[in-house]
Amino acid sequence: MVFQKRKEIYVRGEGIRGTLVLFIVIIATVSAILGLLILMSKTEQKQMDSSFEVVSLEEGKILVKNTGEAAIKKGELSVYINSQKIDASNEDIRPGQVGAIQINESKAGALVSVRLGEQTKSMPIMPAITTTTTIPDKICPAVCVQMWQLKKNSCIYTDCGSGCGPDNVATFGTETECKQKIAATSITTSTTPTTSTSSCAYVPSSMTFSPISVQAGTPVIASSLFGGACNGKSLQLREDSCAGTFAGSCTISNGACSVSFTPTAAKSYKFIYCEGGTSTQHLETLIVTAAPTISTSASTSTSTSISTSTSTSTPSTTTSTSVTAPVIGGDLDVAYIERTPKYPRYRVTYFADRRMCEPENTNYYPYSEDRGPQLCPGESGKKRWPDGGETVTFTAYIKNNDNIATGAFGFKWFIDGTEVKSSSHTSIGTGQTENEIFQWTWPSDLNDHKVKFVADPSNIIAEKFETNNQIEDFTNALYFFIAINNAAYNSLKSQVGNSKPSPPEDWIRNQINRMSSLFSSNGVLERLRIDKIVISDSDFSTSEKYNADGTWFINSDYRTTSGYYDSTEDIDYGLLHELIHQLGIIDLYQMNSDTQYDKLQDKKYNRVGAGCGTEYGWPNVWDCYSIASAQPSIGNDLANNVAHQIGSHTGNALNKNLHKRRGYFGEYLFDTPSTIKVKFLKSSGQPLDSATIKVYQSGMDRIIDPTKLKQSLTADVNGMITLEPVTGSWASPTTTETGHQLKSNPFGLISVVGQNGLFLFEIEKNGFDYKWLPLALANVEYWKGSTTEATFTITTTLA
Repeated sequence: MVFQKRKEIYVRGEGIRGTLVLFIVIIATVSAILGLLILMSKTEQKQMDSSFEVVSLEEGKILVKNTGEAAIKKGELSVYINSQKIDASNEDIRPGQVGAIQINESKAGALVSVRLGEQTKSMPIMPAITTTTTIPDKICPAVCVQMWQLKKNSCIYTDCGSGCGPDNVATFGTETECKQKIAATSITTSTTPTTSTSSCAYVPSSMTFSPISVQAGTPVIASSLFGGACNGKSLQLREDSCAGTFAGSCTISNGACSVSFTPTAAKSYKFIYCEGGTSTQHLETLIVTAAPTISTSASTSTSTSISTSTSTSTPSTTTSTSVTAPVIGGDLDVAYIERTPKYPRYRVTYFADRRMCEPENTNYYPYSEDRGPQLCPGESGKKRWPDGGETVTFTAYIKNNDNIATGAFGFKWFIDGTEVKSSSHTSIGTGQTENEIFQWTWPSDLNDHKVKFVADPSNIIAEKFETNNQIEDFTNALYFFIAINNAAYNSLKSQVGNSKPSPPEDWIRNQINRMSSLFSSNGVLERLRIDKIVISDSDFSTSEKYNADGTWFINSDYRTTSGYYDSTEDIDYGLLHELIHQLGIIDLYQMNSDTQYDKLQDKKYNRVGAGCGTEYGWPNVWDCYSIASAQPSIGNDLANNVAHQIGSHTGNALNKNLHKRRGYFGEYLFDTPSTIKVKFLKSSGQPLDSATIKVYQSGMDRIIDPTKLKQSLTADVNGMITLEPVTGSWASPTTTETGHQLKSNPFGLISVVGQNGLFLFEIEKNGFDYKWLPLALANVEYWKGSTTEATFTITTTLA
């Protein structure tokens, strides 16, 4: 039913059947066992899947980053200084984290090698710097990024890598970059610590900054290792390219080179080592924040004392200076972009459901009989979109999901990829949400334009989630209001199966993004966006709902409660199924039939349920007509069997209402040819002439009633029958605001839910056969151009 709340798992006759649910449970159990076996296998192979990078070396400390898939256990790392093993060991280092190894006997300039199994990384020790190094505990979101992974000295392609993107250490954007890493690493990685080889490699095998996060004006050391006999070579450190800003130079000694320089601006730096036209981008990012702000207050005090001897005290001036350093932290999340002013979608009333005009007009429907959907009073002529030349306001909502303040950060606005505004935003406190606005002149058309907001575009703030700092929306997109209760919100912040902990706003936005990708990959021209997300234990009010094209209230963690949650994608397709209803799309399974609806006696097999069962080629004994089996291009659809695609019927329906605000439901079903002809063929392909064709139609309750014969016809010499238009008072010249008209047609008064959209033909000539024709096929032919008359050909089993 169109106006029902969410169906978590469909029951028999209403979607996925009980047998299938049991099958899914069995598959899930087997998958869990296999997952456990895989996990055990991975544990056994931990050593060969482990890898690491030396982040920086200072007097007394080595910082090591775990770039592998397994944890580096306590004591697994060995340390050598100038080829001599020393007494130093690590604590546990989880994948993606950085750990410290204390080396009390080290000296600046000495060559240090760190070894894990057969892997060895070497680097000279840099002088200690007193500036505090902030190392973010980086967690990557559960999204798929195509990349190449470096494993066992081989480049392996993966279509679902870390959501943080390639790190150019263990993961790469291209195969070429990955192979270059192998070539460079092979020079400095060996089974025993080494300092040189026979030839010189100008391209550094590693580059690091010490520290990796500073304030502008603070000295930084950039260090690098070079393979081969490179001693005496002089190299330059330049920003961005070999033609970029000069930062310093160094001479290679003992296979190492270091440069001291002072960054002057707040931004994220990437530097290039240059020598004879050969360059490489470094493997670490230097985050530079603004220099400390210095506030100076001066006070002048004068005191005079009189005694038997005259004394004079001169005025004294006291100057106090305070330095406030910016905070490097917080976790920014651009939750959504809202557009104002808002204009309403259509408010439409139906003969069978008259709640849509309430509370202003209770139980309203303008006719005493069903004439299709009608606008509520006062809806005609309402403004649905901004006018050309009107000023609209985009508001980006930015949340800090961390337990520390963010510090000040920059932001930028873009229209169609062109920067139109940039500035800075003050620090956002723990768990707080703030906003930035941009005003734009609405164009004179509804063509596609994009608005984008980016927080911290220079990547100054070290965050757990770096991929949620921007949103780009189509300005003309259909939009949703999403409410989520506190229990579901808090649950979504926890890990479930393969779904990693992340901000719930990101999870919600990923669902809409997935729906948008289904649209674009299946030829749907409509765009989608989120206009509002609220955390509330109650749904939106009726008046609020009509300001969006669709609304939804998330009242549980669908990852654990939905029968259609896909853990591999972290997408709940059951939610997407319900959201597509919000856009006016019907359940296509309303045009299916099974033995609980088909009451016609089967004269071929002498049983109730004409044309039903496996004898007629259906997948189940209870099936009588399955649109997914009979018409896969139409029936394998998000709105039917919750398929991960959009079929041609739903896709065309959405495109026929392109840039029309929502509110109507299923009115596109009215797009039906006035006359339908059906040509029946023998099993040999010849016309089934002179056959008796009895026509039955599903009712508003979906039942095929044997007492309600629609027509009895005789096929002509070409095996053809004609289904004439049905007339009635409901067939009027009224056209919906979305451009569809309920007029005379062979199906008669078409239900906007689709229940009566199925013909059953009983075919008799030298035996019996039963065939079906759904309204959806007639709609598709209409959209192809057969608006007046369409012909369908059906091959029977009769001779």
